[in-house]
Amino acid sequence: MPVADRLLRVLVVDDEASVRTFAERVLHDAGYDVVTAPDGPEALGLVEHERFDLFVVDVVMPRMHGAELARRLRQLHPETKVLFFTGYCDRLFDEHATLSPHEAVLEKPTSGDGLREAVSLMLCGHLTRQQAAATVPVRYTTDADTDNLLQHYYRCFNERRFRDAETVMATDAVLELIPFGRQEYGVDGYVRFAETWRSAFPDATFSVERVELRGAGMCEVDLRATGTHVGVFDIGIFKFRPTNSTTAFRLRELLAIRDGAIVASTLSCDMKDIIRQLSMIDYTELAARLQRVRALSDEFLGASADAARQREIADRLGPELDAARRALRPHYKPSAAEPAP
Repeated sequence: MPVADRLLRVLVVDDEASVRTFAERVLHDAGYDVVTAPDGPEALGLVEHERFDLFVVDVVMPRMHGAELARRLRQLHPETKVLFFTGYCDRLFDEHATLSPHEAVLEKPTSGDGLREAVSLMLCGHLTRQQAAATVPVRYTTDADTDNLLQHYYRCFNERRFRDAETVMATDAVLELIPFGRQEYGVDGYVRFAETWRSAFPDATFSVERVELRGAGMCEVDLRATGTHVGVFDIGIFKFRPTNSTTAFRLRELLAIRDGAIVASTLSCDMKDIIRQLSMIDYTELAARLQRVRALSDEFLGASADAARQREIADRLGPELDAARRALRPHYKPSAAEPAP
């Protein structure tokens, strides 16, 4: 815990609410006074009235890039300390060949221990990129080799280096990955999976939230998949048209690892949650269908003494109920034998 006359203050700037919540909890428990902001302009507004000892800043954010925020902070206070917390480390260093003496990088995803250690080093002494790599490893499990493999595997997705996953994947690895309803194999299958996600969610990222070792060579990983839905997401039985909404899905990946390589992977999800987030409901159409169902229901109840009449009304009611269901769940695909509305 920081030892000082006052609590050391950290401002966490990230457009993803889950990252802000994670960092705030971890750093608050470590004894820091933590404030969060969703973007650069709001962070600059806070700086006008408040003092902070360290800024933990995402790189890729709407409204203002993290590097631009750091530049403006240094204009206000040249000694500003900035820890870039990002899944786009290579992009940051491509655009900015050198960091200022008071900047460093911690790569996403990381554990609570990794974030605490990086913040402590930044506040007690400068943390270089090389030091971050050496002293703040991603700590998913107690096994360093597994940690390194997982870190590389998910960075390949987040940094759009899909084919680089080949270095941690067996040639004949068996993959059962959303959105495919069939098995895929090896890095070619992984690239097809990743490209499908990217086409639907160009800014998609996978963040590790929990890892559990399940016996020899088995690893269960809880993931949070985030991204903006701007392309068709075809998962076989459902096809979701773009909603232009920001999504966050819970995924679970079961990995089989042998001789330092992934030999099998199964990725599962909460399908109900995906449907809830990606379905686009035409409420006008739904209201019209429900009105027809209500009228037929009243007609059916009024014909209780006439079985033949009730049967005729029921035959008309069935297609209307199906049409209302399709309006409520637009991803639903009727079979060829089912009558159209």
